Amino acid sequence: MKAVKLESQDFEIFAGNDKTLNFTLLDESDAKVDLTGATIRWGMAKHSGAKTLLFSYTSPTNITIPAQTGDNLGLFSVAVQPADTSGLKTADYYHECEIVDAASNILTGAFGTAHLKNAVL
Repeated sequence: MKAVKLESQDFEIFAGNDKTLNFTLLDESDAKVDLTGATIRWGMAKHSGAKTLLFSYTSPTNITIPAQTGDNLGLFSVAVQPADTSGLKTADYYHECEIVDAASNILTGAFGTAHLKNAVL
């Protein structure tokens, strides 16, 4: 897999809510990267470099990689489950995804801040 263009991808979520995160993996020349045969792992932690994840998913559980043709090339999504955020306090958390391509090359595909808020209802 080619080197990817890595930019911070921040999002907001209310604790206990569903949230689908959509990602497009681009290489350094802004071309979409083919994810055919890849495995994706996504997780959230208290901060970058934390030794323990709060929760994580590995494809295909809660991670969808559509058939990598046409407009779907480079796309994947992560479906954050309500139960995984319901016990967390309002804070900024760190999220990151790791991609292992069909040739077993490992790279970071996305990272950023998850702004978690507690709902009043």
